[in-house]
Amino acid sequence: MELTEKHIEELYQFTRDHYVEWYDLQTELVDHLAANIEEIWKENPSYSFEKARDISFKKFGVFGFGDVVEEKTKALHKHYRISIFREFLQFFRLPKIILTLFFLIGTYYLFSFFNNGYFIPFTFILTLVVIPFYQFIGRLKKFKSRNRSSNKRWMIDNVLLGTGIVHYIFLTPFQVWSELIFKPDISQNSLIFISFSFVLAHLIHYVTTKIVRPNMQNKMAEMYPEYEII
Repeated sequence: MELTEKHIEELYQFTRDHYVEWYDLQTELVDHLAANIEEIWKENPSYSFEKARDISFKKFGVFGFGDVVEEKTKALHKHYRISIFREFLQFFRLPKIILTLFFLIGTYYLFSFFNNGYFIPFTFILTLVVIPFYQFIGRLKKFKSRNRSSNKRWMIDNVLLGTGIVHYIFLTPFQVWSELIFKPDISQNSLIFISFSFVLAHLIHYVTTKIVRPNMQNKMAEMYPEYEII
């Protein structure tokens, strides 16, 4: 026997019935199940599709697809973090380190010139909280709209959204926020530290949103033609 298109659709439904809601992971599981079912049929051609499917599913263990979902999620998050780290390091190597130093010096002199009142706290909050949060909400709405129209959800989207700018806000040391909130006139040493933290946070945000995220989405589009890049 050979698997038909109807069998493949039933396998997709089977993964959905077992709480796998992401199309990219559904496809991987369907490919695995289909290959295994064909192997089972070679040894036992009299088995029905349902029986061969259930035998194949039992090989996933007591928790069914649950372990696969967990492992895949961890693997994607790990790959995302490693990719961000690798690209981030490029900004501390020639020739990009020149741009980083220029950005750092420029930020320091800008903050030194406006080192009074609320300019520095306002700049931090606007560029590290308000604007990124607005971008995050807009991207989330686009993902949801696309998923509704295509009737498909993607695990990669969860990973890309989950590692958002909010995480990078907490990379800024607590003492920086303390300086910004409680000391409107900041000392020179603190100003250097604050400028450095500001530049690092923005570099990570840039690497994440402009380099790593598009690269991962392009790879997804190559693997899955149904995937629409947003």
